[in-house]
Amino acid sequence: MNNHAHVLRCKNDNVRVYLETFINMIDISEWVTGTAQPKLNQKKLNRIPILKADESDMEEFAAFVAQVDKSKFAVQQAIEQLETLKASLMQEYFG
Repeated sequence: MNNHAHVLRCKNDNVRVYLETFINMIDISEWVTGTAQPKLNQKKLNRIPILKADESDMEEFAAFVAQVDKSKFAVQQAIEQLETLKASLMQEYFG
């Protein structure tokens, strides 16, 4: 198995969040090579066009992503609590 990762060094977390989200949301199949074990080499990675954003937009976007992540966590906790309650009630009623 040939696993590898690319490390992108960013000047701050806002840029990292922006790049991470951007790359995860686009179709990168154009830059991926190989069929049995798809790979994205450094040369191809560097050719992916990234939409430019200014610092204030990246800061605002990073804050939005952080808030969404907090909300997702809260919702997931509520779902888990409801599943526990449901299981408890099912046990109580059906035994």
